[in-house]
Amino acid sequence: MVKAIRGVLLHCDPSVKEIIIRLNREHNFIILDINMTTLFVDKEYLNKIEEETEAMLNHIVKKNLE
Repeated sequence: MVKAIRGVLLHCDPSVKEIIIRLNREHNFIILDINMTTLFVDKEYLNKIEEETEAMLNHIVKKNLE
């Protein structure tokens, strides 16, 4: 039997992809790591990925400005 999973292609630069992979350890939303800049992720987690990635990037920028 074939199992289909709804997902979305997520394109980003490699540094952001590393942040997303780190977030995946907690939530397990990556379905397939396609290449250096593309992930296939569970559609249900897209907003959470965007929010948490943005929060992490803001934290990194803020830390570097101090």
